[in-house]
Amino acid sequence: MTNSTVSNLNNTSSYSLSIQLSLNGFSFLITSNTSEVVSTFTKSSGDFSFTEQQLLDQVSEAFTTKPELQANFSAIHVIYYNELFALVPKALFKENELKTYLNYSVKTLTTDYITYDELTTGIINVFIPYINVNNFLLEKLGEFDFYHSSGILINHVLDKEKYSISEKVHIYVTTQQFDIICTKGTDLLLFNSFTYTANEDVMYYVLFCLEQLNLSSNQVEVELINTIDNDLFELLFTYIRHIAQPKTEKETINVLHQLVNK
Repeated sequence: MTNSTVSNLNNTSSYSLSIQLSLNGFSFLITSNTSEVVSTFTKSSGDFSFTEQQLLDQVSEAFTTKPELQANFSAIHVIYYNELFALVPKALFKENELKTYLNYSVKTLTTDYITYDELTTGIINVFIPYINVNNFLLEKLGEFDFYHSSGILINHVLDKEKYSISEKVHIYVTTQQFDIICTKGTDLLLFNSFTYTANEDVMYYVLFCLEQLNLSSNQVEVELINTIDNDLFELLFTYIRHIAQPKTEKETINVLHQLVNK
């Protein structure tokens, strides 16, 4: 499925581009220097996941068919959304051990390019971008900043909850994958990412995480980072007393774009 809103870009140096990439699809968002949305495009893989080559092919096609992507931008952000990451306390981090950190939870290949971000809390986020797509974007766009979605979400939640004295749970849901973030003030208690095929899977994983942290589903506050399907919301609301949809409507595909452009 595609959705495109094309606008004539003048004075392109005053515009920013963000691109979100996953094997479930990709999107781009162009904003003005006043944060006004100028152009958007979304491509979904549907009921199946892309391979990395298929993702590259789809991104390449977008750059061929979308003239607004030929512009020069003052800022470019690329976001990778996948399960290929690991969080490491800064005190234990060694740059020459990147592959070791991932091997506990991710199947790595000798050809994988592994990099990392340092988050605002002293946590190191080790992750694998889709290097072929990354190289293609470097060729098309020149230098840009790239991030893993988990780091963006963690920084956002910890900043939002820095004055909180109680445990909070935040959930970010996309097609086939969701993230759960548990915090107490500036302490990150849990971050995990799960794939799912049915709403019941999401409910199970959320309740399991609450149980592991000894948090009561009748007491803990749960906040949604993005607006979710009403059927899923009603299911979660059945088991979690303090949960509410975001106060303003937010499209799932645009939330990370909005956060990285803050």
